[in-house]
Amino acid sequence: MYDNRSSQVSLGVDKELKKHGLHLEDGEVCWDDDNEDHPRNWSAFAKCYNNAIIFWLEFFMTFISTSGVSLQ
Repeated sequence: MYDNRSSQVSLGVDKELKKHGLHLEDGEVCWDDDNEDHPRNWSAFAKCYNNAIIFWLEFFMTFISTSGVSLQ
């Protein structure tokens, strides 16, 4: 009985993952190769934009954290 329930849960998980373009591979959740949401399938513009935002936030946070406290 436990094995049957386990396989039903596994099928439910596989079904839900498939809805989002994902699959299980050796116990890990992986992207489907043809999924447009997979970062490797993003356009060059989207990749550059995301990298620029991350760079800017890292720079800004470093600048803010090292600027010290202003005295009034």
